[in-house]
Amino acid sequence: MKKNVSAKSKFTSIPELLTASEAANALRIHRSQVTRFVKNGRLSAIRVGARLMIEKGEILRFLEANQI
Repeated sequence: MKKNVSAKSKFTSIPELLTASEAANALRIHRSQVTRFVKNGRLSAIRVGARLMIEKGEILRFLEANQI
């Protein structure tokens, strides 16, 4: 039997603001997929210099919205 663990409890140790690479690691997907999600509006991000930065809350929202 699979336990239903919320996304919030899994991500308590990650920083409040993540780079695209850190977000990809947290989501267990490739960095280019994170960039694609930002470009098509599925993930919100801000640009700091040349870097895309994604808020931890946005990662949690994305996970909740895309649960199967």
